[in-house]
Amino acid sequence: MMKTNKLFFTAAILLIGLLFVNSEVFADNNTPKESTINAQASAEQTVIPDTIEISFTVETKDKNSQKAVDKNSQTANNIIANIKKILGENETIKTNSYSMTQTYEYNRTLKKSEMTGYLVTNGVSVKLKDKNKVSKVIDIATTNGATRVSG
Repeated sequence: MMKTNKLFFTAAILLIGLLFVNSEVFADNNTPKESTINAQASAEQTVIPDTIEISFTVETKDKNSQKAVDKNSQTANNIIANIKKILGENETIKTNSYSMTQTYEYNRTLKKSEMTGYLVTNGVSVKLKDKNKVSKVIDIATTNGATRVSG
């Protein structure tokens, strides 16, 4: 029994030794070696924002689609023209969205939805470098017909 254990132990040691033999012994000398390097890092930095973006929306409803488009365009163009007057170098204003959808109302008598007109939505964004202009831009937008402001 002792000889069997010794033989088994010796065989196990040899097997483990073979597993740890350098793979170069069995490799072809012309085979390039592959290496892997893994690196991981993280960093964090707090900075003062140098650009402010304000978005506003002009929404216009009308029973006639062309009138809704015209009213919306007139309001948005008026806002844009007034904001352009205070923009400095490296500050921009641009339209970022535009849509027109039909509006509906539920008629309880007929028990169905009926089209009531059109809703035109025009989204505009302003990028500012001067943070002191933020309140002025918001004031211009809201006093001239913007229905929503965000940013």
